[in-house]
Amino acid sequence: LLIQVFRLEEGKDEDELVLLYESEAIKNHSHPQWAEFRLGTQDAADNRNRLLEVWVMYRDVDGSEGYIGKFLTTYAKMKYGPGPDNVYAVINEVKQQQKKNYENSGRMELVKFTDVSFFSFLDYINYENSGRMELVKFTDVSFFSFLDYIVSGNRLFTAFGLGAKTPPTFHEAHEFHLNFNIDPYCRGLDGVIEAYRKAQALVSPMKTAKFAPVVNAAIRTSHRSGFRGLHYHVLTIFTRGTPTDMKVRLTFSLL
Repeated sequence: LLIQVFRLEEGKDEDELVLLYESEAIKNHSHPQWAEFRLGTQDAADNRNRLLEVWVMYRDVDGSEGYIGKFLTTYAKMKYGPGPDNVYAVINEVKQQQKKNYENSGRMELVKFTDVSFFSFLDYINYENSGRMELVKFTDVSFFSFLDYIVSGNRLFTAFGLGAKTPPTFHEAHEFHLNFNIDPYCRGLDGVIEAYRKAQALVSPMKTAKFAPVVNAAIRTSHRSGFRGLHYHVLTIFTRGTPTDMKVRLTFSLL
C-alpha cells in the first residue's frame, strides 16, 4: 500500500491534480502506518483551504499499481491535529456507484501534524525582537548620505565608529560610540545619521581600519541582550577603508 498527495487546481474546463508527495510502499500489512513526510506551505497551502486529494494505492510485485480510493482534506483541517476531525473514509467512486451498500474502502487517520515556520533573512531583519548594530568607518568621502532616503523608525540602534582619530587625544580608535555618549544607542536611522554627521566634524578619518574591536563589541552586546536563542543582532558595517586585520575578522566570522 502507498499514498499519493495531490493539490487540487481548479481550472476553467476541468480540475488539475498536481502531485506533491508519494509515500513508500508498505507490503502485507492490514493497518499500515507510513513514515512522516514534509510538505511546503507554498505548495500545499498557498490557500489554507485549498483542497488536497489523497489517493490510497496498491502496488503489485510486477510494479503495476491499482487504485483503492481517495479522500479530501485541507491544510486548515489537518492543523487541528490527530482526532475525530482527521479520520477520513477512503472512497472508491466506482464501487460506490456499483455497490448498493458500499460504505468505504477503509479509513485513514492522521496520527501527527507539526506546523514548522522557516524564516528568511528579511523576516529576521523586519522582526521586532532584534537588535541592530551600525558600524561606521570614517572616510573623507561623505558616502553615508544615501541613508537620508531610508524611512527611519523609532528602534534603538547600537552604533559604533572605527578607523578614526578621536578627541581629545586624537589617538587611533577602532571602537568608539558614534554619538560620543556614555551608551552607544541611537534612536532610529535618523539618530544614527545625526550621530555620524556630528562625529564627522569631531574626528580625523584614517585610511585603514581594524574590524576586530567592533566585532568584539558586537559580541559582548549580543551576549548581554537577553535570553540566549531568543534574540539576535544584525551587524551592518559601512566602510570604504581597508581592514588590516582580515584574518582576525574571519576567525570571528567562524565562531
